Amino acid sequence: MPYHRKQRLAIANGFTLVELSITIVITSIVLLSAASLVVVSNEQFFQSQQEVGTIRDHNLIAGILTNRIKEGLGRYSRIYSDSTKTTVSTSGPCLCVMYTDSTAITFYRDNNDFVMSGGNGQQRIVSGIVSNLLFTEQYAADSSKFIQVALSTTRNGSTISTNHIYSFRN
Repeated sequence: MPYHRKQRLAIANGFTLVELSITIVITSIVLLSAASLVVVSNEQFFQSQQEVGTIRDHNLIAGILTNRIKEGLGRYSRIYSDSTKTTVSTSGPCLCVMYTDSTAITFYRDNNDFVMSGGNGQQRIVSGIVSNLLFTEQYAADSSKFIQVALSTTRNGSTISTNHIYSFRN
């Protein structure tokens, strides 16, 4: 009979406290690693979304300026030293483009917003990220007028800066 008892204890099912503790520790480490990976991935996703938004807004401003400047009349379009359009300059943060139908649209930066004002009133196209907008007149050998635009957009410490040169068709 004693032999039978030993045999029964040897084949008993279950886990010891040490085995259970090791399993809990390993499972906890795996879960913490997975949770931290999810948190980091989520932060990277939102940061990437903001960077994509900055690039999209930057390209929107460049596209609007490209189309509107090309349609304008070069000899009647002016650069001003500020958005009040009182002092004409060869370089400044405000550009007023005149069109063949005698309408004018003014582009400028106001409190880090890209603003377009004209016949339809004032529109803030992009808000809060325009850190630099500078227009500069340039002339070619044939006296045709060009506008150089230095544009910078900044969001969460990430800055995109570009220089564009636009020519007038008229």
